[in-house]
Amino acid sequence: MPCRGLTQRVVVLLYHSVNPTSVYSSASPEEFRQHLEWLQRPCRIVPLDEIPARVPGHDPGPTVAITFDDGHLDNYIYAFPILRELKIPATFFLTAGYMNQDPDVRSRLAMLNGGPVRPMEWGQVREMQTAGMSFGAHTYSHPNLATLPRGAAYEEVRRSREILEDELGVSVGTFAYPFGRAGWHYTQETVEAVAEAGFDLATSVGWQPVRWSDCPYTIPRYWVIHDDVQGLEDRLRGVLDFAALQERLPLSLARRFYPGEFPP
Repeated sequence: MPCRGLTQRVVVLLYHSVNPTSVYSSASPEEFRQHLEWLQRPCRIVPLDEIPARVPGHDPGPTVAITFDDGHLDNYIYAFPILRELKIPATFFLTAGYMNQDPDVRSRLAMLNGGPVRPMEWGQVREMQTAGMSFGAHTYSHPNLATLPRGAAYEEVRRSREILEDELGVSVGTFAYPFGRAGWHYTQETVEAVAEAGFDLATSVGWQPVRWSDCPYTIPRYWVIHDDVQGLEDRLRGVLDFAALQERLPLSLARRFYPGEFPP
């Protein structure tokens, strides 16, 4: 597909699952490979923690970072081999209670994903870490942090970082808000709790590129859901920049029109 005319936008992509059959997958393995092989042509693909330094886009074409949320086993089985083969970095945000096989957290992830789920094992995560993949925290139990008292939100954030650091033996500086939409799923108090817990960078979900004005604790990401290559190009070109419209939607209407964004 032609790549001419793409701008110097800085974009972060969000996947959850790469799987040939699961109901909650972001892409099949074949689709994921197509995405990466296409992105390698017009884009510079960089680790997530380099993104703030890349804004407003000093590279000749688009700059992209690849991220995953939750910590599903298929990230190791299907996504990791393709990333390793193509020598592409990615950051995986792990739900700590899910990784630790907490039955309540695993049941919650199954409910959110509409089917059985299985996390990676810590040994697999360490293997990926050795191969150059990066890892960040995604809370302990995957709650909507905006609905929690500040102390409870801080504990979710702090506890997840502590578990990851104990298992991986490195400092963990990146965090991803569950669900991820500003006002709906995290607030200014949430952002302050993340900073207080010692994180340097946090990612949200927002249909827009990373801009020079973005706070390092609210880096937006485009959610990928079985997109073809044209869908990725639309993100890079700005065809799907809807964040401003969503941010102006009152919470009462957001709950009505996006019920799936407000799970129990």
